[in-house]
This record gives sequence, structure tokens and C-alpha cells, in this order.
Amino acid sequence: MKLILADYGDVLSDSQINSLKLNIKLVQQQVEEQKQQEQELEDKINRYIDNVWRVLSTDEYIQFLEDMYTAYHTYGTTLADFHIAMRCFNEAGEIREALQ
Repeated sequence: MKLILADYGDVLSDSQINSLKLNIKLVQQQVEEQKQQEQELEDKINRYIDNVWRVLSTDEYIQFLEDMYTAYHTYGTTLADFHIAMRCFNEAGEIREALQ
């Protein structure tokens, strides 16, 4: 923002500058809302994974984690998807290590 004002401040009118500032604020709010929604989704999926652990055998749970990792690693598009994939990958590895 400051770079734009420094480079173009002399050719932009006050209303254009104010409009630009408002647009930047709106984009920042949308980014924050999206981050919050992604965090809420990640929390829900983590609770789901925790609940699945309670009802499956160890081998079934490892397979479930591997399937979740593959799905979120392959088709994920957000940072939350990446976090879920890494949790599944790491947890499956930790369980395998504990079984050896």
C-alpha cells in the first residue's frame, strides 16, 4: 500500500486513495475470515480422526490414516488440508514405530 502511494500518490485523487485503502481492508478481512473457516474445518476433522481411533483396530486405523493422508495430500488446496495430511502421515508412522 505504501509503495503504491509513494509511486502513484501524486496522480491518484484522494477518493481513489481512500477507495484503494478500503479495498485493501476488505481483502484483509476476507483473508482473516477464510483462515478462521479453515481452522474450524481443521479442528472438526481432527476431532473426527480422534473419534475414528476409538472404534477401529490398530491396523484399520493405520489404513484409515494412510487413506486420509493420500486424499488430503493429493487433493488438498489449503494450509489446513496440508496440516491434516501431515498429522495423518506422522501419526501412522508413530504407530508403526511403536508396533515394531
